[in-house]
Amino acid sequence: MTLKPEIQSFVASVNEALTTELADAIELRRRIHQTPEVSWQEQQTSALVAEALEGYTLERVAETGLLVRVGNADALAVGVRAELDGLPIVELTGSPFASTNGAMHACGHDVHLAALVSLLRAFTQVHKSAAAPIALLGVFQPSEESFPSGAKRIIETGRLEEHHLQAMLAVHLHPQVPWGAITTGVGAVNAGADSFTLTISGVGGHGAYPHRSHDPVLALSQVIVALQQIVSRRTDPMHPTVVSICRLRAGTASNVIPDEAVAEGTVRVLVPGDRDEVLTLLTSIASQTASAFGCTSALEIQHGDPVLVNDARLVTSVDPWLARVGFTVAEPMRSCGADDFAFYGACAPSLMMFLGVQGRNRHMDSASKSIEEKADASDVELSPGLHSPLFFVPDDAVERTARAMLAAFAGAAELVTDEGRDR
Repeated sequence: MTLKPEIQSFVASVNEALTTELADAIELRRRIHQTPEVSWQEQQTSALVAEALEGYTLERVAETGLLVRVGNADALAVGVRAELDGLPIVELTGSPFASTNGAMHACGHDVHLAALVSLLRAFTQVHKSAAAPIALLGVFQPSEESFPSGAKRIIETGRLEEHHLQAMLAVHLHPQVPWGAITTGVGAVNAGADSFTLTISGVGGHGAYPHRSHDPVLALSQVIVALQQIVSRRTDPMHPTVVSICRLRAGTASNVIPDEAVAEGTVRVLVPGDRDEVLTLLTSIASQTASAFGCTSALEIQHGDPVLVNDARLVTSVDPWLARVGFTVAEPMRSCGADDFAFYGACAPSLMMFLGVQGRNRHMDSASKSIEEKADASDVELSPGLHSPLFFVPDDAVERTARAMLAAFAGAAELVTDEGRDR
């Protein structure tokens, strides 16, 4: 694809303007990091974003969310998302601006937010003197970390369609990608994710007389073992799939066989068509295995995020721009993690990029000495991952994220103008 002079010129000006926004963006990142809020409670975080964008037209959406548009009102738009919520994790980074409220930005959302604010402000600086070729729609989204999905709620309002959204973009920090590199990749990059609660019901009784009971604990134990055969024997080995049991509950005393036992877990698939098949197998195996032990099963499934699929045309258009601004475009990062950014693919072509923070994802003054002895910042295998109480990235990640967002916008804008001319 030929780089269009009008887009090159506009993006170069925004890239220069970004430099003047970085000091404020870093301060905003620190304020957000210090006062995280969990899903659907992001009032203060949303207020900090609004304060940083004073004078802009801010559109409230999905309770705590915000839409911020820069560009001509009737122009086509490219959206960039950042997430408002933190996690219910006690921070252990030892950072001078660490959270002390029992919640934590352990996934980089503080960086994403500050970067998007700085991009909008820089974009506005340039748009005042040279009209943007495509409008930029900042999407400050609530509740990425839990259900119900903030992305889904925003889509359901219909506001993205009313803004003539043509493409949706996001950058996410990732500790498994080298510092300075970024990944895109065509196709599935994150899994579709569902959670489930499995209840096995039997007949309780005295632990000394198991023959007079139908033991749901034993039945559930066998169900858990049997469920592992879904991945090893019932799905295509070339299709990444995960079935994990993560929580168990049963009984009230050491000598009482309970009436029921409960397991909670998650199912992940990277091939969209595998989702229904795996959930059907889960139901069938649980029911039949429980029955063999004289018990019954009840399965509750909470459908979560769909498979996150990167649009091939966006990847082809964005990758050269990422390289142009100095990123190494690494091999695609694909994982069975999930992100509700996947929902946006139903309303516009979408692209998730993973920005590398490997080796830079902890604060060097961490107070956790026992963990410090086991893993330092140079130990890639043991250094903190996403959702770790030790996960932390340096301030310069804000600039890298903002410039990656801008490069992606440029690639998407070129694609949109190409398709507009084709029409």
